[in-house]
Amino acid sequence: MILYNRDLCVKYDSHINVKRVAVRSVVKYLYKYVHKGHDRATIVLKSGVRHDDSDQPRNDFQRKEIQEYLDCCYVSTVELCWRIFESNLQHQCPPVIKLQYHLPREHLIAFDDREDLFNIIDEPNAQETMLTMWFEANRAYPEARQSMYLDFPRLQVWNHSTKRWTIRQRGSSIGRLPFAHSNCGERYYLHLLLTKIHGATCFEDTRTIDGVLHRTFKSACMTLGLLNGYGEWHDALNKASTWASGVHLRNMFYSMLMFSEIADPVKLWESHWIHLTDDLLHATRYEVRNFEMQLSSAEL
Repeated sequence: MILYNRDLCVKYDSHINVKRVAVRSVVKYLYKYVHKGHDRATIVLKSGVRHDDSDQPRNDFQRKEIQEYLDCCYVSTVELCWRIFESNLQHQCPPVIKLQYHLPREHLIAFDDREDLFNIIDEPNAQETMLTMWFEANRAYPEARQSMYLDFPRLQVWNHSTKRWTIRQRGSSIGRLPFAHSNCGERYYLHLLLTKIHGATCFEDTRTIDGVLHRTFKSACMTLGLLNGYGEWHDALNKASTWASGVHLRNMFYSMLMFSEIADPVKLWESHWIHLTDDLLHATRYEVRNFEMQLSSAEL
């Protein structure tokens, strides 16, 4: 059965296939497709020397083993004009903001290597980050304490120059926490807590569950039931499968087996083997094709 849209076919006077995909893996495909860069073309450079009758017999297989490839960037006339007039290449609605998070006094600081490190550390705003100023905003705006860190960009806007959260006047935005590997230790457990805790005014509040201050973020996660069984490893692979390729997921799975204590690794494999092996069929076909091409070249 051929899928089509009648209205589009009539409007553009051509056949248009339409297929609605409602699976999670399509997000990974679209992300890689949009960010893959320009269209590229591979050009093979071959020798064009002309031989006369007086010369030695021509060798038709000359330079077949040594081929020079030139990796080119192809830009069409339409894209060229689009870039000259500085038009937007893509549009994202609603905008997505990457939320920073870090352990206490382990945030990143950008500075010039010619500056004095002691002066940089002593600057008042050196300790101000997106996460710490979220704590400050919860103190200043009691109504904001009902929202989690992920939902905060819907209410307020982050100003990079002043390092302050200000009340949003228009539009909306979606917050996203960058991926944290399960072997990151306390940073990974802080990542889990920020998806459950709301209204925190300091790092201690994120570790406070039912009025009890826990010594580590991991202990707080265990109290909330976020680390039952192999749940933490399942969530880590489940989140990474939306953007990582099969080879990256397998490396992640290897590191879990080597450096972590997984109660039931077989069950974890059975739950994620489809995503872990999604590129093996293509890789196998590619290797077999290259092997067949090598055999045919050897026969010549």
